[in-house]
This record gives sequence, structure tokens and C-alpha cells, in this order.
Amino acid sequence: MHRGIRRKRIFLHEEDYLTFLSFLGRELQRYHCTLHAYCLMTNHFHILVETSHDEIWKLMKNLAHNYAAYYNSRNDYTGNVRS
Repeated sequence: MHRGIRRKRIFLHEEDYLTFLSFLGRELQRYHCTLHAYCLMTNHFHILVETSHDEIWKLMKNLAHNYAAYYNSRNDYTGNVRS
């Protein structure tokens, strides 16, 4: 699970959810992981992932970094990362 800082929203528009899922799909392929379930809410998300030989932190780090860069760029946000 990842949550926005101060529990603020990390998904503002429908496109944000779709972009996040695209990033997630890319990371799942990159690290040869299987997604069993996910739940995206306005201010956080849960994912249930089965890993292969890679450590889960690598997937989560890249997912959070890529989505945060997208979010900050789309919303002209600077400062602390929200996701």
C-alpha cells in the first residue's frame, strides 16, 4: 500500500487511474511479477503481487517514482512527492 502525504488525493481524474495501471503493468512485466488483486482509492492503493526472483521493493520504488513524476507534472506540483 502507498498513501498520499497527509492522506491527500493521489488520483484526481479518471486518466490518473488509467496511467497508474499502465505504469503498474509495465513494472509487473519488467520484474516478472503476477498481479492477483488491486484496489485504487482516491488517496491510496493496495496491490497483491506475487514476485519471482526480484525483490518487491524494486517494483514499488519504480512504480511510486514514475507515478509521482507523472502526477507532479500533470498538476504543476512541486515539493514533496505525494505518492
